[in-house]
Amino acid sequence: MMSERFFGLIPAAGAGERMGMATPKQYLKLLGRTMLYHSVNALLANARIDTVFVVLAPADQEFRQHPWGEFARDDHALLFPARQRVEWPGCGLVHG
Repeated sequence: MMSERFFGLIPAAGAGERMGMATPKQYLKLLGRTMLYHSVNALLANARIDTVFVVLAPADQEFRQHPWGEFARDDHALLFPARQRVEWPGCGLVHG
């Protein structure tokens, strides 16, 4: 019998255009950490979550500039060239 496995999927491919910001929302700071950090941390705080997948925009250059090592579990960044913003979460589901 296989045990259940649960995954977290964080669509983090925005560019901050609708907010009129130079920095995408996922990299804005809240309490000294990025919004993306808080999202990953919240999902991995649940012991049932096995892996967190972060779906990034193809042009994202910032993800790898942040220290993700404290999340020693299988943290992943999925980079997919989606043509439209609405496609990005689906990329993580299809390719994850």
